[in-house]
Amino acid sequence: LVREGVSQFRVSNLGHLPLFDDLQNLTLYGSYRLLVLNSQAATALANIGINDAELYIEDDRQNLAAILSRRLPLPVSLMAYGHPPLLVSRIRVRSLRDDHPVVSDRGDRYRMQQRQGLSWLYSETPFSFFEELRELRQWGCRGFVIDLTRSGSTTPQGIQVLEAFGRGVAPSGSSRFNLDSGLE
Repeated sequence: LVREGVSQFRVSNLGHLPLFDDLQNLTLYGSYRLLVLNSQAATALANIGINDAELYIEDDRQNLAAILSRRLPLPVSLMAYGHPPLLVSRIRVRSLRDDHPVVSDRGDRYRMQQRQGLSWLYSETPFSFFEELRELRQWGCRGFVIDLTRSGSTTPQGIQVLEAFGRGVAPSGSSRFNLDSGLE
């Protein structure tokens, strides 16, 4: 990829960093899976070559505000919309089938998919922080990621999400994850 001119990569696991050891002039972005939950984590990522960190999508409002109030050694962004897997495991969960959702005690619905030798757990509800974009920018969040992997950008759902982003409103049927409820 680098020989073909690709110079920017998003790192989701610290174990991926050795892939870039002998390569020059790259920009490495940290995904939300690198768990920036405080300013020390952001500093550690900057020290190992991450150029932009992505805040944790399951964090709450209070902690996001605390992180963004600090002087950080690198810019931070946040996935503002997505439907990412909540769990990926090599362990096959035989009791859960793709066609039957799992319902939590709070009524949240999850769906298990078995593919590529992995078990993938997804919330049936995508999340959105579009209504909080102004506040997040004021706190110091520099960029936002809109993940349309599950819907695509040219489908009716993808177009609805992009229009909602432009208006700063939540797409219908989305959740705020832990933003308001906290992590307690």
